Amino acid sequence: GVVKPRTWFGYLPLWQETFPLNPDTGKVDFVRVAANMIAGAIIGIRQTLSAIVSATLVFTTTDNPVITEMFPFGISMMWWSTIAGSLFYGVFGRLQYNTNATQEVCAILYGAMASKAAVRLADDPERIPPTVLALIATGTVLTGVCSVLFGKLGVGKFMLSFPTPVTSGFLGTIGFFLIKQALQITSGVPFKYFYPVSFGDFVAPRSAFPLMSLFAMVMFMRRGPKLLSSAFPSNATVKKLAGLICQLLPLGVFYVVICFLRVDLDECSDAGWTYPSQAPKVFTSLWTTYKLSDADWQLVVSFLPDMMSLVLLSALCTMTGVLGITGKFPSGPDGDPAPDDVTDFDVELTTVGVGAVLTGLTNGVVTFHRLGSSIQLRSDGGTHRIAVLTSACFVSIFFFSSVPLGHFVPKFFLGGLFMGSGVSFLEGVFYSYKSMGSSAMVLFGRKLPSAHYWIALACIAVAAFTSPFDGIGVGLVLS
Repeated sequence: GVVKPRTWFGYLPLWQETFPLNPDTGKVDFVRVAANMIAGAIIGIRQTLSAIVSATLVFTTTDNPVITEMFPFGISMMWWSTIAGSLFYGVFGRLQYNTNATQEVCAILYGAMASKAAVRLADDPERIPPTVLALIATGTVLTGVCSVLFGKLGVGKFMLSFPTPVTSGFLGTIGFFLIKQALQITSGVPFKYFYPVSFGDFVAPRSAFPLMSLFAMVMFMRRGPKLLSSAFPSNATVKKLAGLICQLLPLGVFYVVICFLRVDLDECSDAGWTYPSQAPKVFTSLWTTYKLSDADWQLVVSFLPDMMSLVLLSALCTMTGVLGITGKFPSGPDGDPAPDDVTDFDVELTTVGVGAVLTGLTNGVVTFHRLGSSIQLRSDGGTHRIAVLTSACFVSIFFFSSVPLGHFVPKFFLGGLFMGSGVSFLEGVFYSYKSMGSSAMVLFGRKLPSAHYWIALACIAVAAFTSPFDGIGVGLVLS
Protein backbone atom coordinates (compact mmCIF):
# COMPACT_ATOMS: atom_id res chain seq x y z
CA GLY A 1 0.00 0.00 0.00
CA VAL A 2 0.87 3.68 -0.11
CA VAL A 3 3.14 4.83 2.72
CA LYS A 4 2.44 8.25 4.17
CA PRO A 5 5.66 10.34 4.12
CA ARG A 6 6.62 12.13 7.35
CA THR A 7 8.61 15.22 8.25
CA TRP A 8 10.01 16.28 11.64
CA PHE A 9 6.86 18.34 12.29
CA GLY A 10 4.12 16.27 10.66
CA TYR A 11 3.31 14.55 7.41
CA LEU A 12 3.48 15.32 3.72
CA PRO A 13 0.13 15.30 1.89
CA LEU A 14 -0.80 12.64 -0.63
CA TRP A 15 -2.82 13.23 -3.78
CA GLN A 16 -5.41 10.65 -2.70
CA GLU A 17 -5.90 12.52 0.61
CA THR A 18 -6.28 15.90 -1.06
CA PHE A 19 -8.83 14.99 -3.75
CA PRO A 20 -11.36 12.12 -3.74
CA LEU A 21 -10.51 9.65 -6.47
CA ASN A 22 -12.71 7.30 -8.47
CA PRO A 23 -11.93 3.79 -7.14
CA ASP A 24 -12.23 2.27 -10.63
CA THR A 25 -10.24 4.76 -12.73
CA GLY A 26 -8.01 6.41 -10.12
CA LYS A 27 -8.94 9.82 -11.53
CA VAL A 28 -10.32 12.79 -9.59
CA ASP A 29 -14.02 12.35 -8.78
CA PHE A 30 -15.30 15.87 -9.45
CA VAL A 31 -18.75 15.17 -8.04
CA ARG A 32 -17.22 14.35 -4.67
CA VAL A 33 -14.82 17.27 -5.04
CA ALA A 34 -17.87 19.54 -5.31
CA ALA A 35 -19.40 17.91 -2.22
CA ASN A 36 -16.16 18.48 -0.30
CA MET A 37 -15.99 22.12 -1.37
CA ILE A 38 -19.61 22.78 -0.38
CA ALA A 39 -18.98 21.22 3.05
CA GLY A 40 -15.82 23.33 3.35
CA ALA A 41 -17.67 26.53 2.47
CA ILE A 42 -20.29 25.83 5.15
CA ILE A 43 -17.53 25.40 7.74
CA GLY A 44 -15.94 28.58 6.36
CA ILE A 45 -19.08 30.50 7.40
CA ARG A 46 -18.70 29.24 10.95
CA GLN A 47 -14.95 29.93 11.01
CA THR A 48 -15.52 33.50 9.82
CA LEU A 49 -18.02 34.16 12.60
CA SER A 50 -15.92 32.32 15.20
CA ALA A 51 -12.99 34.60 14.40
CA ILE A 52 -15.17 37.65 15.11
CA VAL A 53 -16.26 36.03 18.36
CA SER A 54 -12.62 35.54 19.37
CA ALA A 55 -11.76 39.13 18.47
CA THR A 56 -14.71 40.34 20.52
CA LEU A 57 -13.53 38.39 23.57
CA VAL A 58 -10.02 39.84 23.33
CA PHE A 59 -10.70 43.45 22.39
CA THR A 60 -14.21 44.49 23.48
CA THR A 61 -14.69 42.90 26.91
CA THR A 62 -12.65 45.59 28.66
CA ASP A 63 -13.66 49.08 29.64
CA ASN A 64 -10.40 50.46 28.23
CA PRO A 65 -11.24 52.48 25.07
CA VAL A 66 -7.72 52.10 23.65
CA ILE A 67 -8.09 48.32 23.49
CA THR A 68 -11.68 48.55 22.24
CA GLU A 69 -10.46 50.66 19.30
CA MET A 70 -8.28 47.70 18.28
CA PHE A 71 -11.38 45.61 17.50
CA PRO A 72 -11.19 45.92 13.67
CA PHE A 73 -7.49 45.08 13.89
CA GLY A 74 -8.42 42.11 16.07
CA ILE A 75 -10.91 40.75 13.53
CA SER A 76 -8.21 40.87 10.88
CA MET A 77 -5.82 39.11 13.26
CA MET A 78 -8.30 36.30 13.94
CA TRP A 79 -9.16 35.84 10.27
CA TRP A 80 -5.48 35.62 9.41
CA SER A 81 -4.87 33.12 12.22
CA THR A 82 -7.74 30.92 11.02
CA ILE A 83 -6.47 31.01 7.44
CA ALA A 84 -2.87 30.25 8.40
CA GLY A 85 -3.80 27.59 10.96
CA SER A 86 -6.20 25.78 8.62
CA LEU A 87 -3.80 25.88 5.68
CA PHE A 88 -0.83 24.65 7.70
CA TYR A 89 -2.66 21.73 9.27
CA GLY A 90 -4.58 21.11 6.05
CA VAL A 91 -1.27 20.43 4.32
CA PHE A 92 0.89 18.84 7.04
CA GLY A 93 -1.61 17.41 9.56
CA ARG A 94 -2.45 13.75 10.00
CA LEU A 95 -6.25 14.05 10.03
CA GLN A 96 -7.10 15.05 6.48
CA TYR A 97 -10.53 16.43 7.47
CA ASN A 98 -9.50 18.37 10.58
CA THR A 99 -9.77 22.14 10.56
CA ASN A 100 -7.75 24.34 12.89
CA ALA A 101 -9.13 27.70 13.96
CA THR A 102 -9.13 30.32 16.70
CA GLN A 103 -10.59 29.20 20.02
CA GLU A 104 -12.76 31.12 22.48
CA VAL A 105 -10.99 29.55 25.47
CA CYS A 106 -7.66 31.03 24.37
CA ALA A 107 -9.26 34.35 23.44
CA ILE A 108 -10.40 34.79 27.04
CA LEU A 109 -6.82 34.33 28.27
CA TYR A 110 -5.49 36.77 25.67
CA GLY A 111 -8.17 39.26 26.73
CA ALA A 112 -7.31 38.85 30.42
CA MET A 113 -3.65 39.63 29.71
CA ALA A 114 -4.60 42.61 27.55
CA SER A 115 -6.83 44.06 30.29
CA LYS A 116 -4.13 43.68 32.95
CA ALA A 117 -1.54 45.28 30.68
CA ALA A 118 -3.83 48.24 29.98
CA VAL A 119 -4.23 48.90 33.71
CA ARG A 120 -0.47 48.90 34.21
CA LEU A 121 0.05 51.22 31.23
CA ALA A 122 -2.73 53.64 32.18
CA ASP A 123 -0.23 56.52 32.35
CA ASP A 124 1.19 55.73 28.92
CA PRO A 125 -1.83 54.81 26.75
CA GLU A 126 0.05 55.12 23.44
CA ARG A 127 2.05 52.02 24.34
CA ILE A 128 -1.01 49.89 25.09
CA PRO A 129 -1.78 48.70 21.51
CA PRO A 130 1.77 47.61 20.59
CA THR A 131 2.20 46.02 24.02
CA VAL A 132 -1.06 44.08 23.66
CA LEU A 133 0.10 42.89 20.24
CA ALA A 134 3.47 41.90 21.72
CA LEU A 135 1.73 39.96 24.51
CA ILE A 136 -0.43 38.07 22.03
CA ALA A 137 2.44 37.31 19.64
CA THR A 138 4.81 36.27 22.43
CA GLY A 139 2.20 34.07 24.09
CA THR A 140 1.47 32.41 20.75
CA VAL A 141 5.12 31.75 19.91
CA LEU A 142 5.82 30.47 23.44
CA THR A 143 2.82 28.16 23.20
CA GLY A 144 4.06 26.85 19.86
CA VAL A 145 7.60 26.24 21.09
CA CYS A 146 6.37 24.45 24.23
CA SER A 147 3.95 22.36 22.18
CA VAL A 148 6.79 21.23 19.91
CA LEU A 149 8.90 20.38 22.97
CA PHE A 150 6.01 18.42 24.48
CA GLY A 151 5.70 16.47 21.25
CA LYS A 152 9.41 15.78 20.85
CA LEU A 153 9.80 14.74 24.49
CA GLY A 154 6.91 12.31 24.10
CA VAL A 155 4.73 13.80 26.82
CA GLY A 156 1.58 14.00 24.69
CA LYS A 157 -0.01 10.98 26.34
CA PHE A 158 0.91 12.25 29.81
CA MET A 159 -0.91 15.52 29.16
CA LEU A 160 -4.11 13.49 29.29
CA SER A 161 -3.41 12.72 32.96
CA PHE A 162 -3.72 16.43 33.90
CA PRO A 163 -5.99 16.62 37.01
CA THR A 164 -9.57 16.14 35.87
CA PRO A 165 -11.03 18.62 38.40
CA VAL A 166 -8.72 21.36 37.11
CA THR A 167 -9.60 20.69 33.48
CA SER A 168 -13.31 20.52 34.31
CA GLY A 169 -13.12 23.61 36.52
CA PHE A 170 -11.30 25.62 33.91
CA LEU A 171 -13.82 24.73 31.22
CA GLY A 172 -16.51 25.83 33.67
CA THR A 173 -14.58 29.05 34.23
CA ILE A 174 -14.52 29.64 30.49
CA GLY A 175 -18.26 29.00 30.39
CA PHE A 176 -18.84 31.53 33.17
CA PHE A 177 -16.78 34.18 31.40
CA LEU A 178 -18.50 33.52 28.07
CA ILE A 179 -21.93 34.05 29.65
CA LYS A 180 -20.76 37.18 31.47
CA GLN A 181 -19.24 38.60 28.29
CA ALA A 182 -22.41 37.80 26.35
CA LEU A 183 -24.48 39.83 28.81
CA GLN A 184 -21.92 42.62 28.93
CA ILE A 185 -21.48 42.94 25.17
CA THR A 186 -25.21 42.75 24.41
CA SER A 187 -26.28 45.21 27.09
CA GLY A 188 -23.33 47.57 26.76
CA VAL A 189 -23.15 47.68 30.58
CA PRO A 190 -19.83 46.68 32.21
CA PHE A 191 -19.84 43.94 34.87
CA LYS A 192 -18.06 43.68 38.21
CA TYR A 193 -17.42 40.06 39.13
CA PHE A 194 -20.75 38.50 38.09
CA TYR A 195 -23.20 41.41 38.18
CA PRO A 196 -23.68 44.68 36.21
CA VAL A 197 -22.27 47.83 37.77
CA SER A 198 -25.57 49.58 37.09
CA PHE A 199 -28.79 47.59 37.29
CA GLY A 200 -30.71 50.66 36.12
CA ASP A 201 -28.81 50.76 32.83
CA PHE A 202 -28.98 46.97 32.53
CA VAL A 203 -32.80 46.89 32.58
CA ALA A 204 -33.29 50.10 30.59
CA PRO A 205 -34.98 49.68 27.16
CA ARG A 206 -31.67 50.32 25.35
CA SER A 207 -30.26 47.18 27.01
CA ALA A 208 -33.42 45.19 27.69
CA PHE A 209 -34.51 44.69 24.07
CA PRO A 210 -31.11 43.40 22.86
CA LEU A 211 -30.97 41.16 25.94
CA MET A 212 -34.39 39.69 25.13
CA SER A 213 -33.13 39.03 21.59
CA LEU A 214 -30.08 37.35 23.11
CA PHE A 215 -32.11 34.99 25.30
CA ALA A 216 -34.49 34.17 22.45
CA MET A 217 -31.53 33.32 20.19
CA VAL A 218 -29.92 31.05 22.79
CA MET A 219 -33.20 29.19 23.37
CA PHE A 220 -33.64 28.76 19.62
CA MET A 221 -30.05 27.54 19.18
CA ARG A 222 -30.49 24.96 21.92
CA ARG A 223 -33.99 23.73 21.05
CA GLY A 224 -34.25 24.52 17.36
CA PRO A 225 -32.12 21.71 15.86
CA LYS A 226 -34.20 19.03 17.59
CA LEU A 227 -37.44 20.72 16.51
CA LEU A 228 -36.26 20.97 12.89
CA SER A 229 -35.15 17.34 12.86
CA SER A 230 -38.53 16.30 14.25
CA ALA A 231 -40.39 18.41 11.69
CA PHE A 232 -38.35 16.97 8.79
CA PRO A 233 -37.39 13.47 9.98
CA SER A 234 -36.56 12.13 6.51
CA ASN A 235 -34.62 15.14 5.26
CA ALA A 236 -30.89 14.41 5.55
CA THR A 237 -29.91 17.97 4.62
CA VAL A 238 -31.97 19.45 7.45
CA LYS A 239 -30.40 17.02 9.92
CA LYS A 240 -26.90 17.99 8.81
CA LEU A 241 -27.48 21.73 8.70
CA ALA A 242 -30.00 22.15 11.54
CA GLY A 243 -27.39 23.52 13.94
CA LEU A 244 -26.02 26.00 11.42
CA ILE A 245 -29.52 27.08 10.38
CA CYS A 246 -30.48 27.78 13.99
CA GLN A 247 -27.29 29.79 14.46
CA LEU A 248 -27.74 31.95 11.36
CA LEU A 249 -31.53 32.37 11.34
CA PRO A 250 -31.55 35.01 14.15
CA LEU A 251 -29.18 37.09 12.03
CA GLY A 252 -31.56 36.81 9.09
CA VAL A 253 -34.54 37.76 11.27
CA PHE A 254 -32.66 40.84 12.48
CA TYR A 255 -32.14 42.05 8.92
CA VAL A 256 -35.73 41.32 7.94
CA VAL A 257 -36.95 43.43 10.86
CA ILE A 258 -34.68 46.41 10.22
CA CYS A 259 -35.52 46.32 6.51
CA PHE A 260 -39.24 46.23 7.31
CA LEU A 261 -38.84 49.15 9.74
CA ARG A 262 -36.52 50.94 7.29
CA VAL A 263 -33.78 51.39 9.87
CA ASP A 264 -30.22 51.66 8.57
CA LEU A 265 -27.18 50.19 10.29
CA ASP A 266 -25.88 53.55 11.47
CA GLU A 267 -29.10 54.05 13.42
CA CYS A 268 -28.71 50.52 14.82
CA SER A 269 -25.19 51.41 15.88
CA ASP A 270 -26.35 54.61 17.58
CA ALA A 271 -28.98 52.59 19.46
CA GLY A 272 -26.36 50.10 20.64
CA TRP A 273 -27.44 47.13 18.50
CA THR A 274 -24.23 46.95 16.43
CA TYR A 275 -20.69 48.19 16.60
CA PRO A 276 -19.86 51.55 14.96
CA SER A 277 -18.74 51.44 11.36
CA GLN A 278 -14.98 51.34 11.01
CA ALA A 279 -13.19 52.58 7.93
CA PRO A 280 -12.02 49.49 6.04
CA LYS A 281 -8.26 49.05 5.87
CA VAL A 282 -6.17 46.97 3.52
CA PHE A 283 -5.25 43.54 4.82
CA THR A 284 -1.60 44.57 5.14
CA SER A 285 -2.59 46.82 8.06
CA LEU A 286 -2.24 43.70 10.24
CA TRP A 287 1.51 44.10 9.86
CA THR A 288 1.81 47.87 9.53
CA THR A 289 -0.58 49.39 12.11
CA TYR A 290 1.54 48.75 15.22
CA LYS A 291 5.27 48.32 15.73
CA LEU A 292 6.49 45.73 18.21
CA SER A 293 9.48 47.95 18.91
CA ASP A 294 7.07 50.42 20.59
CA ALA A 295 5.88 47.77 23.09
CA ASP A 296 6.85 47.72 26.75
CA TRP A 297 8.88 44.52 26.60
CA GLN A 298 9.70 44.59 30.28
CA LEU A 299 5.98 44.36 30.94
CA VAL A 300 5.63 41.59 28.36
CA VAL A 301 8.33 39.53 30.11
CA SER A 302 6.52 39.95 33.43
CA PHE A 303 3.51 38.16 31.89
CA LEU A 304 5.44 34.95 31.12
CA PRO A 305 3.95 33.12 34.14
CA ASP A 306 0.44 34.00 32.94
CA MET A 307 1.32 32.70 29.48
CA MET A 308 1.98 29.23 30.90
CA SER A 309 -1.79 28.88 31.41
CA LEU A 310 -2.18 29.45 27.67
CA VAL A 311 0.52 26.85 26.99
CA LEU A 312 -1.11 24.18 29.16
CA LEU A 313 -4.61 24.92 27.95
CA SER A 314 -3.60 24.73 24.28
CA ALA A 315 -1.82 21.40 24.77
CA LEU A 316 -4.76 19.94 26.69
CA CYS A 317 -7.31 21.18 24.15
CA THR A 318 -5.22 19.77 21.30
CA MET A 319 -5.20 16.36 22.98
CA THR A 320 -8.89 16.40 23.85
CA GLY A 321 -9.68 17.61 20.34
CA VAL A 322 -7.82 14.67 18.80
CA LEU A 323 -9.52 12.27 21.22
CA GLY A 324 -12.95 13.70 20.43
CA ILE A 325 -12.48 13.59 16.66
CA THR A 326 -10.96 10.10 16.51
CA GLY A 327 -13.50 8.87 19.05
CA LYS A 328 -16.28 9.96 16.72
CA PHE A 329 -14.50 8.54 13.66
CA PRO A 330 -12.27 5.62 14.76
CA SER A 331 -11.35 4.88 11.15
CA GLY A 332 -9.98 7.30 8.57
CA PRO A 333 -12.00 8.30 5.48
CA ASP A 334 -11.49 7.29 1.88
CA GLY A 335 -7.99 8.26 0.73
CA ASP A 336 -6.31 7.72 4.09
CA PRO A 337 -3.41 5.30 3.42
CA ALA A 338 -3.59 3.94 6.99
CA PRO A 339 -7.20 4.48 8.11
CA ASP A 340 -6.95 2.22 11.18
CA ASP A 341 -3.67 3.52 12.59
CA VAL A 342 -3.83 5.08 16.05
CA THR A 343 -3.25 8.84 15.89
CA ASP A 344 0.12 9.86 17.36
CA PHE A 345 -0.59 12.53 20.02
CA ASP A 346 3.02 13.68 20.07
CA VAL A 347 3.05 14.34 16.32
CA GLU A 348 -0.22 16.27 16.65
CA LEU A 349 1.33 18.48 19.35
CA THR A 350 4.38 19.08 17.15
CA THR A 351 2.33 19.98 14.08
CA VAL A 352 0.10 22.36 16.02
CA GLY A 353 3.15 23.84 17.73
CA VAL A 354 5.00 24.66 14.52
CA GLY A 355 1.83 26.20 13.14
CA ALA A 356 1.50 28.36 16.27
CA VAL A 357 5.08 29.59 15.96
CA LEU A 358 4.41 30.65 12.37
CA THR A 359 1.15 32.44 13.22
CA GLY A 360 2.73 34.10 16.26
CA LEU A 361 5.61 35.43 14.17
CA THR A 362 3.07 36.92 11.74
CA ASN A 363 0.87 38.63 14.37
CA GLY A 364 -1.53 35.74 14.81
CA VAL A 365 -2.90 33.68 17.69
CA VAL A 366 -2.89 30.02 18.66
CA THR A 367 -5.06 27.69 16.60
CA PHE A 368 -5.71 24.01 17.12
CA HIS A 369 -8.27 21.28 16.39
CA ARG A 370 -11.78 22.69 16.15
CA LEU A 371 -13.65 19.66 17.45
CA GLY A 372 -17.23 20.54 16.47
CA SER A 373 -16.31 21.96 13.07
CA SER A 374 -14.10 18.98 12.16
CA ILE A 375 -16.81 16.48 13.07
CA GLN A 376 -19.42 18.40 11.12
CA LEU A 377 -17.08 18.80 8.14
CA ARG A 378 -16.60 15.07 7.76
CA SER A 379 -20.26 14.33 8.50
CA ASP A 380 -21.27 16.74 5.73
CA GLY A 381 -19.02 15.06 3.16
CA GLY A 382 -15.79 16.99 3.75
CA THR A 383 -13.57 13.91 3.77
CA HIS A 384 -10.47 15.25 2.00
CA ARG A 385 -8.00 18.08 2.38
CA ILE A 386 -9.68 20.08 -0.38
CA ALA A 387 -12.58 20.66 2.05
CA VAL A 388 -10.25 22.13 4.70
CA LEU A 389 -8.48 24.27 2.11
CA THR A 390 -11.87 25.51 0.85
CA SER A 391 -12.87 26.64 4.34
CA ALA A 392 -9.62 28.59 4.62
CA CYS A 393 -10.21 30.18 1.22
CA PHE A 394 -13.70 31.24 2.30
CA VAL A 395 -12.31 33.08 5.32
CA SER A 396 -9.60 34.64 3.15
CA ILE A 397 -12.29 36.38 1.06
CA PHE A 398 -13.15 38.54 4.06
CA PHE A 399 -9.55 38.96 5.17
CA PHE A 400 -8.18 40.16 1.83
CA SER A 401 -11.24 42.29 0.99
CA SER A 402 -11.12 43.97 4.46
CA VAL A 403 -14.91 43.94 4.75
CA PRO A 404 -15.90 45.69 8.03
CA LEU A 405 -18.04 42.70 8.99
CA GLY A 406 -18.16 43.70 12.66
CA HIS A 407 -20.51 46.57 11.76
CA PHE A 408 -22.97 44.20 10.11
CA VAL A 409 -23.23 41.64 12.92
CA PRO A 410 -25.51 42.69 15.82
CA LYS A 411 -24.11 42.44 19.32
CA PHE A 412 -26.85 40.12 20.52
CA PHE A 413 -25.88 37.66 17.77
CA LEU A 414 -22.26 37.52 18.94
CA GLY A 415 -23.51 37.32 22.50
CA GLY A 416 -25.74 34.40 21.55
CA LEU A 417 -22.77 32.49 20.17
CA PHE A 418 -20.90 33.19 23.43
CA MET A 419 -23.77 32.20 25.69
CA GLY A 420 -24.58 29.04 23.77
CA SER A 421 -21.02 27.78 24.25
CA GLY A 422 -20.88 29.05 27.83
CA VAL A 423 -24.03 27.24 28.90
CA SER A 424 -22.72 24.00 27.37
CA PHE A 425 -19.44 24.33 29.28
CA LEU A 426 -21.18 25.02 32.59
CA GLU A 427 -23.61 22.16 32.07
CA GLY A 428 -20.68 19.83 31.57
CA VAL A 429 -19.17 20.91 34.90
CA PHE A 430 -22.39 20.92 36.94
CA TYR A 431 -23.28 17.42 35.76
CA SER A 432 -19.74 16.08 36.05
CA TYR A 433 -20.55 14.67 39.49
CA LYS A 434 -22.11 11.75 37.65
CA SER A 435 -18.69 10.66 36.36
CA MET A 436 -16.53 11.77 39.32
CA GLY A 437 -18.04 9.37 41.84
CA SER A 438 -19.43 10.05 45.31
CA SER A 439 -17.90 10.73 48.70
CA ALA A 440 -18.62 8.89 51.92
CA MET A 441 -20.62 11.85 53.26
CA VAL A 442 -24.40 11.62 53.20
CA LEU A 443 -26.91 14.48 53.24
CA PHE A 444 -30.68 13.87 53.36
CA GLY A 445 -30.09 10.23 52.57
CA ARG A 446 -28.02 10.88 49.43
CA LYS A 447 -24.27 10.64 49.01
CA LEU A 448 -22.53 13.93 48.26
CA PRO A 449 -20.28 14.27 45.19
CA SER A 450 -16.58 13.55 45.60
CA ALA A 451 -13.98 16.21 46.48
CA HIS A 452 -13.01 16.42 42.81
CA TYR A 453 -16.40 17.90 42.00
CA TRP A 454 -16.07 20.61 44.64
CA ILE A 455 -12.56 21.45 43.41
CA ALA A 456 -13.99 22.05 39.93
CA LEU A 457 -16.62 24.40 41.39
CA ALA A 458 -13.93 26.14 43.48
CA CYS A 459 -11.98 26.90 40.29
CA ILE A 460 -15.03 28.68 38.88
CA ALA A 461 -15.72 30.62 42.08
CA VAL A 462 -12.12 31.83 42.43
CA ALA A 463 -11.90 32.80 38.76
CA ALA A 464 -15.20 34.71 39.00
CA PHE A 465 -13.75 37.02 41.67
CA THR A 466 -10.18 37.18 40.35
CA SER A 467 -9.02 35.83 36.98
CA PRO A 468 -8.90 32.55 35.00
CA PHE A 469 -5.23 32.18 35.88
CA ASP A 470 -5.96 32.23 39.63
CA GLY A 471 -8.73 29.68 39.13
CA ILE A 472 -6.30 27.25 37.50
CA GLY A 473 -3.74 27.84 40.25
CA VAL A 474 -6.24 27.10 43.02
CA GLY A 475 -7.37 23.95 41.23
CA LEU A 476 -3.79 22.68 40.94
CA VAL A 477 -3.11 23.37 44.62
CA LEU A 478 -6.30 21.67 45.80
CA SER A 479 -5.75 18.66 43.53
